[in-house]
Order: sequence, then structure tokens, then C-alpha cells
Amino acid sequence: MSYRKELSLEDIAREFPSISDDMERILATYVSRLRRVLEMPIEFERRCRASWIEVLLEKTRQSYQNVLARCQMFGFASDMLIGTVATVLRQPLPMPGQKAISLLCLGIWPSGDIKPVLRDESLKQSGIVTVSLEQFEEVGGRLKNDVLSGKLRPEREDEIPRLIYENLARGEAES
Repeated sequence: MSYRKELSLEDIAREFPSISDDMERILATYVSRLRRVLEMPIEFERRCRASWIEVLLEKTRQSYQNVLARCQMFGFASDMLIGTVATVLRQPLPMPGQKAISLLCLGIWPSGDIKPVLRDESLKQSGIVTVSLEQFEEVGGRLKNDVLSGKLRPEREDEIPRLIYENLARGEAES
């Protein structure tokens, strides 16, 4: 019959001094990993909310590029028509213009709607903020960084366009 004696952690540490050092080292690693595991849901939530911003930026970029392509097609067709008419009438060919393309920007309504529009002063009077695609992406990037760092926590995906509008409207008021 074997005899087994129960030992406490202190007894084990006294009997095996090297185990004590290993236990302290392992405990520190275990605690740091446990903290990391506890932070994972928070980080996951932040990344999920940041992905909302990425999706909005990508949708807006695609919409802008589609309208830009249509403007370029229209500009090409009008240049061809002007060239044909000038040739038939034997008039000098006017310089082709890129007016519509240079006037294209993003209009952001207070409701959060974001659409490509032609830059116009009457839009500003109705509360619509107009910005270039680059400015829009810059503000979206700042909001994404704020979400990832925990400074900003939108509850729903449809809050993001309004946050961008408020940020841009505040920027226009300051300038």
C-alpha cells in the first residue's frame, strides 16, 4: 500500500526551489496572456465598427468613380460632337473643357446621405457639405483611427455618415 502525502504549494516550493522560480515566471506570462484574452472582445468590437467606416468609404469611392467615368464619357462625346460641328462649319476647334469633372465632388446631407454632386454654392445654403473625395477619405480615416483607439464608439452603422457630416461641418465653420 502506498502512502501519499498532500503538499501545499509552499511545501512544493520548499522541496523544489527551481519550481518556485518557474511558477513565478509562468504565472506572469499566464496573467499577461489572460489580460490579452480579456481585451480581445473589446478589440474585436472596435475592429468591427471600424470596418463599417471602411465599407462606407469603399461604397462612396465606387459611386464617385462611376459618376466620374460617366462625366468623362459625356465629355468625350461632347468633344467629338464639337469637333464634328467645327469641321462641318469649317470653324476653329475650341479647346476641350473638363468643367464637369473639375466640379465633381461629394455632397453630404445632414441626414447622412452621401452622393456625388457638382459643386454649387446653392448646396451650402441648404446645409449640404461639399468636399472632394480626398477630404472625405481623410475624415473617414481619422474617424476610423478614433474608433480603433476607443475615443469614438458609434452604436449603429448608420451613425457613421452623420459623424462624417458633423466633422466636416465643424471644419467648415472653423475655416
